[in-house]
Amino acid sequence: MAEKIENNRIEQGFYSYPDTSAADRAAAEVERISRLEEQIDYSKPKVVHLLYDRINDSNVFATPEGFAYLLHLREFLEENSSELDHEIKGIPSEILTKKVNAVASDAPEVTEETVHRDNGKIKKIRRERDRYKNLFFISRIVAVALGIAVIVMFIIALNSSAPNILNYERAIQDKYAAWENTLNERERAVAEREKAVGE
Repeated sequence: MAEKIENNRIEQGFYSYPDTSAADRAAAEVERISRLEEQIDYSKPKVVHLLYDRINDSNVFATPEGFAYLLHLREFLEENSSELDHEIKGIPSEILTKKVNAVASDAPEVTEETVHRDNGKIKKIRRERDRYKNLFFISRIVAVALGIAVIVMFIIALNSSAPNILNYERAIQDKYAAWENTLNERERAVAEREKAVGE
């Protein structure tokens, strides 16, 4: 049975269907597939090949769910083709073309007016896209320039002799070391004078 209705479409498995009868048909195919999966012995590719041929010949599946399952079987057979005794048949395209033809017949007629209207919309979208591309390009250039400016400012701040937030500790230590050297020289000078006066 169909799972849920969303945007006027019925969700069933991986696909959504336009009405409950199509969804119910898909649900029935999913049920058939699960029963087949319980019975298939994938260790015997020849048996799987016979089953694949029988499904193809009888047109058992008519929904995307069934088509996906046939693709699954086909891929398995391709992987094990060396063990098969005859060629793998193609999947009947009617499964998809019935739906494609139905959709194509429901499609609105293309007129010159609709083409011009759509071209106008496309041109507007392209202009918007180009504008955003240009803005993105300019923002990248500005970001790179600002990044370079920050790096240059850090280099200048690190190499500057004036104390700043990056080198204040070193500047204070250098200042104290200079004061200490000056004091030591004065003490030496005073000690020499005292020595000279004491003699």
